[in-house]
Amino acid sequence: MANKITLETIDNLKEIKQTKDIQITDVHGNTYDVQLDTFFYESKVEKIASDYLELLIELNKMTDVDNEKVRQTFKLIYVMVLREFTDIPIPTKANINDLIGLSVSLGDSGITNEVMKSIPNKEFRKIEKKLKEVEKQTSKIMAEVVAKTTI
Repeated sequence: MANKITLETIDNLKEIKQTKDIQITDVHGNTYDVQLDTFFYESKVEKIASDYLELLIELNKMTDVDNEKVRQTFKLIYVMVLREFTDIPIPTKANINDLIGLSVSLGDSGITNEVMKSIPNKEFRKIEKKLKEVEKQTSKIMAEVVAKTTI
């Protein structure tokens, strides 16, 4: 017979965190220890999708958008993955320009690529699936943003 779910059971579920420590090397040969989640909980995956939509809405409200900024927004997903599933200190309240700056720095240094190679494919597919679910919304917003850059 299976166990009953109690409030204590639910509280204990919050404590389960599956992580591993990885070591990455940037393009300059510097080595870093990074703690990486090995299981991507649905709540964090949903947070990434929701935060990405909010950033696109923020981008759509901006008046100084150019093609380069639009191109860089596609890399923001990776910064948000690093923020949610590693111990790399990426601020949760950063605006789109700050996150783009972090994205460029982490990407150019090779850190993003090194961490992404360590993420289990099964876990990253959860993010891809969630983004496909919100693709209609993101596509509409991005179309509006792109239309602004051509005007």
